[in-house]
Amino acid sequence: MIIAKADRRLPQCTLKAFTLSVLLVVSVAFGLTAYAAQTPANPGNRPDHAGPPQDVVDQLLDRGFQQIQPSIFERKPADTPTSYETVVYGIDGHLWLLGQQEAFLETLEARYERFPAPELLDAILAQERWIEGTLALLDEMLTQEASGQSLDDGLKAVRLGSGEVISVGEAVTSCSTTLARAASAGPSATGPTASGSASFSDTCSEMGTVSSFSTAQGTDSSGNINTFTQDCPDDEGEDVSCDTSATVVAESDCFAGGLARVLFGSFTHTVSETSSTCRSLSASLTGTTSLFVPAGSTRTASWTVTPSNGETPYNYQWLYNNAAVGTDSPSYSRSYTHPGIGFTRTDTVKVTVSDSSMPTQSDTETLTIQVTYANTCTDPCFCPFSTVGGINLETVTTVCP
Repeated sequence: MIIAKADRRLPQCTLKAFTLSVLLVVSVAFGLTAYAAQTPANPGNRPDHAGPPQDVVDQLLDRGFQQIQPSIFERKPADTPTSYETVVYGIDGHLWLLGQQEAFLETLEARYERFPAPELLDAILAQERWIEGTLALLDEMLTQEASGQSLDDGLKAVRLGSGEVISVGEAVTSCSTTLARAASAGPSATGPTASGSASFSDTCSEMGTVSSFSTAQGTDSSGNINTFTQDCPDDEGEDVSCDTSATVVAESDCFAGGLARVLFGSFTHTVSETSSTCRSLSASLTGTTSLFVPAGSTRTASWTVTPSNGETPYNYQWLYNNAAVGTDSPSYSRSYTHPGIGFTRTDTVKVTVSDSSMPTQSDTETLTIQVTYANTCTDPCFCPFSTVGGINLETVTTVCP
């Protein structure tokens, strides 16, 4: 099936001034191969591979970003380590971002060929609009350079979420600029789910642009292909936000993607995450929680864990008082033999269940067991309360003469 694509060529007036050679390969941010973009022809005295001011570079590096190229910075957010957050600057950075957007578009088109659905076509059209927006921004930047203007770097102080202030030149203390972006994709109890959110606010009348996008698709137990897409197109202003989410019921052939973007001056901040996992693994641990062992005897306790919503086969690791025990089995048993003295002890039984999804999901459940060994004194009226090795002996309450 061939999907019609919008004409994503730069305006001819710009192409006459600059030769853009873009090599679109698959983007790292979407789990594919790396993308490379050639730098446009040097317009006059513009430095090759020009990046943002060095003080901005230093601050981004201090905040955990890695400098992939002079104008491209990437990190994995601490709260969502499977997503990718990217900051790009200027012409070179947005050419690279264009490659990422093209790569994700190809992913959506491939999904559509396998599992066609109107909602997925909406997702393709939404991604087309993101690409058109990036091309328009590139055209604006190239036009600025052609006329000898410097790039608009945005405000002198930008707050990347709580506590992350990036200063450009001298900080403007009277202004407050905050931009936030988040994206997620993964399994829920019923199927794949994704979300995207972006916001921009400013107190000095500066304008920002936000957009977000979420899509989820999968096949349910009846063989139905379920798809849902939510798109928040570009919204520009001094105080704007976009929030999207998508969830479907599915147990196979799952896909979810969440993206968010904030554009401010010559900087674009994006965060994205994709997932092919269908449902979130959960486990229930049941078994013995209290055991009485008479004198001179042995009793057995047993436990069983029941996983659900994960992808089979499952793997099991049992721990008894934090020591590895048992086999790769959903059940574990342990025998208790009376030690010759009476006392009570409390132990923990823990099991970690892992499934076969990519990436692997796991769930850990814990139970406590109280084991009471019967007092060996034959005449309870003459069994005083005492300790052996620091352990309180069990006493028998009775009516004595």
